[in-house]
Amino acid sequence: LKRKAQYIMQTYKCPALRAGMKQVTQQKFNSIPKVCSKKIILIYFYKESTETCKQINFTILIFQMAYYDKIAKRWNEITGYKGGVFKELVLNNILLEKFPAIANISILELGAGNGYFLPLALRRFSGQVPAKIIVTDQSVQLLEIAKRNFKINNAVYQMLDVGKSFPFKNDEFELIIATMIFNEVNAYTFKNALKECCRVLSSPG
Repeated sequence: LKRKAQYIMQTYKCPALRAGMKQVTQQKFNSIPKVCSKKIILIYFYKESTETCKQINFTILIFQMAYYDKIAKRWNEITGYKGGVFKELVLNNILLEKFPAIANISILELGAGNGYFLPLALRRFSGQVPAKIIVTDQSVQLLEIAKRNFKINNAVYQMLDVGKSFPFKNDEFELIIATMIFNEVNAYTFKNALKECCRVLSSPG
């Protein structure tokens, strides 16, 4: 586990991660679960440390951004134009069946990844034009792929971390799309994301 933490430092050279590594080396590695990914190491110490909460949370953010930027090309190859086998055969249709009409509404997509999903919804409701579309992800590289491969006219592509306050007004959107993003975040980020979704989502939305 110590070697894993050192690998993080070597791979992603930045002050925030070095600060996180300092916290890691000050703890007893025997107390960490044996099955532990690089991401979980940082999240574990975030949960365990209250004094350095903000510092470690920032460390997690930097790590996740670097991670998803690093795998963006490969992620796009796996996801493809319909999200992979499970989404293509099961999830996409379930979600699309729950969609309301999209004409003249404001849409926010969180964790868009390579951007494949929203174009599916637009094709399903062909002829209906939303008032506003904002596509977000915390990975700059994935947003670039989304703009290149799944460009939506008049959509705004914006970097957004769901663990922080959303840069939008109260009740700004009638529809928020978040497809398999909350399983990728820790409990703190999940709670914050739900709170922010409730704030920016109009009622009924």
